[in-house]
Amino acid sequence: MKRTLTLVLALVLVMIAASQGTAYGAAPVPAQKPIAVNVNGQFIATDVSPTIVHGRVLVPLRALASLGLTYRWDSKTRTATITDDDGNEVQMTANQKIATKNGTDLSLDVPAAVVHGRMVVPIRFLTDAFGFQAQYEKTRVMLFVQSKDYTPNLDALNSSDLREARLAAISLPLHFSFAPTAVSQQNDSIIHDYYFPYGESDKYLYSNGRAYTWVEVKDGIASAVWQFQIGKSDGDYFDEAGTRPEPKWYDVFTIYMNWTKDNDVSCTYFEGQNAKHIKVLNVQSEADMIQLIPGETRAAGQ
Repeated sequence: MKRTLTLVLALVLVMIAASQGTAYGAAPVPAQKPIAVNVNGQFIATDVSPTIVHGRVLVPLRALASLGLTYRWDSKTRTATITDDDGNEVQMTANQKIATKNGTDLSLDVPAAVVHGRMVVPIRFLTDAFGFQAQYEKTRVMLFVQSKDYTPNLDALNSSDLREARLAAISLPLHFSFAPTAVSQQNDSIIHDYYFPYGESDKYLYSNGRAYTWVEVKDGIASAVWQFQIGKSDGDYFDEAGTRPEPKWYDVFTIYMNWTKDNDVSCTYFEGQNAKHIKVLNVQSEADMIQLIPGETRAAGQ
């Protein structure tokens, strides 16, 4: 079993290297993957990517509209007035470390800012001000934002629509029972891959181009079970964390490849040992990465 898994992953590594050479060429590409935003289980396309300043995540204000937040922008004072459904009001001024909530002054570790004409605000401050939850996941470079009453959509996770179920699966933040490896937490690569066994949605392999994370989904929880790297010369595992599972692998894999410089995604899959490709153009969010390969159906028992 280990030999089969190693062979498949070794082929994947070779294919990734080849795809980067042909897709990128000599043209410049982003230095790293943008931070994805998931609000209440839905990936949100943003025209300005969240940014990290002094360890704090700043997110475009308009990306939080689905939480019931509304805002007004005063271009003269560069101040945003943010209101929730309960009537709480927060005012934040660009580049100012003092904000107000319902008229009371509050200090900010990092001020709000205007980036490319868009207001970006420190998500942790809004979490405290309006009572929702935020989690930045380094492994997949994702910001998860959830309202207090949010629960995972189990119907979507168990959907007979394989694409919907896979999308719901990657929309869950990862839970770790072990300390993630250092290399799995690096965000200095554009590579961002999902590997689903053919016809399945409740398990996947994720790669940031250096480390692999094996994830199993059950009862609305995505558990990171195992992390590892693969030696390019001998194909063996190293830098392992967690517990190596005994996965059930298939001859056909669906593989979701990295963004290109044009915001496209190369979706590649194996039929036996033969790689085939699907090009997904103009990707707006993580959701656009999940594509079914021709003829793929849910595996028996799923």
